[in-house]
Order: sequence, then structure tokens, then C-alpha cells
Amino acid sequence: MALSGVPRAFEIFDETLGGEVRVELESLAGTKVRREPHGVNNIRQHARYVTTVNLHGWDLFCFVGYGMEDSEDYPVAYVCLEAQPGAVGRESSIGFMRQMALHDGWEVYDLEDASAWAGVYRWTSLTSLLPEGDHIAAVKRFFIESIRQLREELTAFKKEHPGLPWSGG
Repeated sequence: MALSGVPRAFEIFDETLGGEVRVELESLAGTKVRREPHGVNNIRQHARYVTTVNLHGWDLFCFVGYGMEDSEDYPVAYVCLEAQPGAVGRESSIGFMRQMALHDGWEVYDLEDASAWAGVYRWTSLTSLLPEGDHIAAVKRFFIESIRQLREELTAFKKEHPGLPWSGG
């Protein structure tokens, strides 16, 4: 019975991560969105389904999508900015992440561990969107609002750090 819902789940992924959300991500990065080629493997290995844009390669990138880590709760929708260990400009990026976390709803992780993937993210449980009449529209609104907040702050950060190898414009 559960398997019969899988095709609809992928339709929802595509609908909520495409269209306006894709346009907002491309505006954030100044480049095209990278389509996730291994969505099912990403679900299996990382308990998530995301769309990714590189801001300067894998040194700093943004992903938007769904996390399904906790089998006891509903999945979450989230927007995340992440830097890999050893990233060019990592110290500056971490400073930006700390600044972003001052905004309501944004949280950081692993900023002090140089060997970890560090990031800042904003999330909401899908249960919080259930009372909405149109769940698809509610998820899209959450993604767009979060990306716009990130873009607003990132625009200033890019101007302050023009020497980083930014992708796009």
C-alpha cells in the first residue's frame, strides 16, 4: 500500500521544488539549478530529497527540499546553506552563517568543527502546514520566503567578499 504513494510523492517533490522555487534558487545563485540525478539514492543514503545550487562550487552551496531523518515524526521542509570541510573562504562563510542565524527560525550546525560540513538552515515540520488548505502552495511559500531571506543577506556578503570564487552573477 505504501508503495502506491511513491509516484505521487515524486510529483509533489517536483511540483514544490520546481517553478517559482527553482526561479528563486537561480536568482540566489546567479546560475542554473542542478537537478538531483540520484533522488532515490539520496533518500536511501541521506534521508532527504533536495535540489542544489552551488554558490562557489561545493565550498559553499544551498540546498532546498525535504528531510526524513526521524521516522517518528513527519518529514520537514528546509532550506540550507552549507560549506564543506577545507572550503575556500570557510571562515568568512561561517561568519555569514552566524549572522544568518540571528534571523528568526535559522539555526547553525558544526561551525566549530573544521572537519565537518558546517551550515545554517531553516526548517518547518510538514505537520505545521497540514491546517493549510493547499499544502503544495504552503510548502512553496515556505521555500520562497526562506530563499529570499537568504538571498537578501547573501547579496551583502558577496559584495563584502568579492574574492571568493562565486558561481554565476
